[in-house]
Amino acid sequence: MLDGRCHPDADRSARAAQLPAEEALRRICRLQLDAIERHRRGARCGRDPEELHDLRVAVRRTRSALGEFREFFPQPAVARFREEFRWLGEITGPVRDLDVYLAILPDYQGLLPGETAAALEPFRLFLQRHRRLEQRRLVRRLASLRLQRLLADWRAFLTTAGADPWPEIAARPAGEVARRRVWKLFRRFLRQGAAITAASPDAELHRLRITGKKLRYLVEFFREFYPPLEIDVLVKAMKGLQDYLGSYQDCTVQQARLRELDRQMATEGDLPAETHAALALLVERLHRRQQGLRKEFSARLRVFEHGRGRRGFVRLYAPAEEIS
Repeated sequence: MLDGRCHPDADRSARAAQLPAEEALRRICRLQLDAIERHRRGARCGRDPEELHDLRVAVRRTRSALGEFREFFPQPAVARFREEFRWLGEITGPVRDLDVYLAILPDYQGLLPGETAAALEPFRLFLQRHRRLEQRRLVRRLASLRLQRLLADWRAFLTTAGADPWPEIAARPAGEVARRRVWKLFRRFLRQGAAITAASPDAELHRLRITGKKLRYLVEFFREFYPPLEIDVLVKAMKGLQDYLGSYQDCTVQQARLRELDRQMATEGDLPAETHAALALLVERLHRRQQGLRKEFSARLRVFEHGRGRRGFVRLYAPAEEIS
């Protein structure tokens, strides 16, 4: 087994780790494609926001695999499919954004005094109206010939031999490829985190969040090669930091987005003065929350610099010469 420990499925894990990286990547991407197709109908229906959310997660994971292992895939395929899945992420974004704002509206109201919170009702109606419009656009796009062709061609690429051969590097054992990639990305994550100071712009924390998300995807892609309990502990630690960075990024984005929506409501002639005041106060409260979250950054990162997060990565992925 890869880390020298025993667990019930050690033999199966060891065999899987010896499979060519090409085979592992095909399987990983097929799982994400299955999820996209499984949630596509629910996303078109539009009743359960989690259907669209789960579809988008599968799209992000697919893009991450194509990006992190781009030299392992045939290059014509990488160029085409990265662009197409980027498009799929973009067209599903507007509805998901509105779903998020509708879901967190009660939290917004909780940040405001009672009478002021009630002034957000026109904002809720505005969000619902635009969500209906964007959902109709999304339904058409999810039924489009472009998407049908993308999913069919991607399925065919992942299941059959194509005209473009996979590079020789894709014949390397999947376990060794996974270990090296995870460790390399973890080191990048630590460097980015260590470079962030109190004066660093919000974009640096967002960049760290993206790197951390890619890192977690890699760990989860290849989790079958490692002891399940150790992976569960590591993923839990990573999700904790991701949730924190996500909350910080939400505060950053939502302040700008709320100002934009305020202007849009005004342009459409649908902005009562009390709603404008409530949105302005909400932006102010989100800014205060963001400042409080920023103070927690060093303590949050410490889990991966010195704590159980770092110990997990070292134990499972570090080359022998780097273990101190």
